[in-house]
Formats: sequence, C-alpha cells, structure tokens
Amino acid sequence: MFQRKQNQATPPARTLTAGQRFLESSGLTAHLPKALLTKPNGQLTQEIQIGAPTAGASRPNMLQQMELLQRAEPVGGWEPLINENNELIFERALSALEKRLAEPGRAESVKPLLNEITDATEKLKREFDEQRKQTETRYEQTHAALRRWQEDSAREPDLINRMLAFAQTILGGQLSMSEVVKLWNKREALAKARDALRAAAELLA
Repeated sequence: MFQRKQNQATPPARTLTAGQRFLESSGLTAHLPKALLTKPNGQLTQEIQIGAPTAGASRPNMLQQMELLQRAEPVGGWEPLINENNELIFERALSALEKRLAEPGRAESVKPLLNEITDATEKLKREFDEQRKQTETRYEQTHAALRRWQEDSAREPDLINRMLAFAQTILGGQLSMSEVVKLWNKREALAKARDALRAAAELLA
C-alpha cells in the first residue's frame, strides 16, 4: 500500500518536443544566463562587493570605499566573459543543428524540427525578456536611491568636507553606512543579472 501511494505521488514525466530537446542538448535552457556568467573552471564570476574582499585582497580603506561608493555607474567587469560564452554557446548550437540536419533521412522532417525549435526559442526568449524587465525595474529603484545619497555627498566642495560627510553617514544620517553599502552591492549584482538576461535573450533572437 505504501509503495502504491509513493508511485501515485510521482509527478508525470515532462514531455518535450524535438525542438525543446534540441535546445536543452545545446545548453539553450532557462539556465542560459547563469551559463553566460560561468568561467571555464566552472565557477560563477563574482561582481565587486564592498565589505566582501576576495581571497588575498585587502579590505578597501575609507578613501577607496568613498571612490567606489561615488561611482555613477556599476563597476562591471563581467561583460567580456558574457561575450565569450555567448559566442561559444552559439557556435556549439549552430554546429549541433548542422549535424542534425545532415543526418540521413532527415530531409522530410527538417521543416517541423525548425518550427519546433523556433517555437521553443521564442518562448524562452519571452521568459528572459520578462525577467530582464523585472530586474531592470529593481535596478533602477536601487540606482535612484544610491544616486540621491551620492548627490548629497558630492555637494561638499573639498576632500576634507567630503570625508567628514562620509564619516557623518557612518555615525548616523538619512542612510546608515551599511545601508549605502548594501545599495551599492545590490546595484552591482542587479547589473550583472540584467546584462546576463539581456545577452541570453539576444542570443535567442
């Protein structure tokens, strides 16, 4: 009886079209944005995060933190990896498609296969576009909050006064220092996610 109940609870296997199976075998799946951010050694590229130095790196001093926190745009650095992975994945998928279409007896089924691939690709692209829009909205909200603090801090005319304003933020103000750092770190993370989603959607276009 127990065995029967277990079997009844097992979800049915997902039925995939030939086009969906091709995309999955080529790495063109919902995990594509993550794949675009993956290094050759299998590790995900990490954005700069204030307060979280990488192994062997020293923690930024106050002046270095001031410089980073005043950046109007994200530091980035993941773009070359995204571009490189984009090309590799595209070339791999194209090569796989060429081999598939060159198989004996494949001529009659070429059009249905291509239609299925197109349908699956368009569906996946819509999902990436929607995720990118949501990420873009969160990015803009975070960026706007950080920019307000940056503009207030930048009103000080000289370095000494700016350092005093920076210290005042640490001691207390509209935003605590930890809140400013969280905003900055969040902006970097959202920018990375946004760029990966945009690249994934463009790869499927």
